[in-house]
Amino acid sequence: MTLRHPFAYRVMERFGVIPALLFQTSLICLLSVSVTALVLDHFGVQETGVALALAFFCPAIIAPPATYSFLKVHHQMAEQKRQLQTALAEVKELKGLLPICASCKKIRDDDGYWNQIEHYITVHSNAEFTHSICPDCRVSIYGPSRSA
Repeated sequence: MTLRHPFAYRVMERFGVIPALLFQTSLICLLSVSVTALVLDHFGVQETGVALALAFFCPAIIAPPATYSFLKVHHQMAEQKRQLQTALAEVKELKGLLPICASCKKIRDDDGYWNQIEHYITVHSNAEFTHSICPDCRVSIYGPSRSA
């Protein structure tokens, strides 16, 4: 999900949704009145009733799609924040130095108990283990293979 309105994003982050929405609506009204004045001047319309009607109804036509777009950005931001918080809550990461026995390879936990490396890593991360025998251990346990 990408945000297409970085300015709207920054305004919402800094001031909140309602002030940002009011700011956006004010800009739309100002832009509408300015455009209306330019159009009326260009076409030479002198009636103030037409000018007032256009200046009043243009924001009503322009504002709903802009407001929808603005609220959609806010919803996207809220959804991204929720997804990030969920992901952060699920993160398990091993950090720092792990005291490990040089002989049996057990790891000492924070309570001073020695645990099998598989158990320690499974508890402190999202890793799971599957076991097999490497070729060197296979030879030391079962002896050299007798292939024909």
